[in-house]
Amino acid sequence: MIGINTRTFPYRLDSKSKEPLEFYIKLTNGQNKRLLSIDIVIDEDISFNSVKPVNTDYKRIGEFGPGQVKELRYHIYPVAGTYPGTKKIKIRVGEHNNDYNVIDDKTETIVTIKVI
Repeated sequence: MIGINTRTFPYRLDSKSKEPLEFYIKLTNGQNKRLLSIDIVIDEDISFNSVKPVNTDYKRIGEFGPGQVKELRYHIYPVAGTYPGTKKIKIRVGEHNNDYNVIDDKTETIVTIKVI
C-alpha cells in the first residue's frame, strides 16, 4: 500500500494572479519493492502550464523500495476566466510488478484546493 500526502504553498491559488500554486505530493511505500506510476487529473479551471490548459500528467516513477519516500512538485496556474471556489485534483498511484502495462494495485485520492 502506498501512502499519499499532499501540501500546497501558498495555501490557496489567486485567480487574478499569474503566480502559480506549488503542489507537493509525498509518496511513502510501506510494503515490498514495486514499480510505481502516478496519474494526476485536475479541474478544467486550473492548469499545469501557464500558457495553455494542461489538465493531466502521467509519470513513471520507477522502482520504489520498502520505506522509501519520494516527493513530487507541480506548479498549478489559474486559467483565464477562473472563478473563485474549490477545485479538485485526482491522484492515482499505480503499483506494477514487472511491467507498466499491468496495474496490480492502485491507490486513489481526491484533494481540493481553494481558489480566491
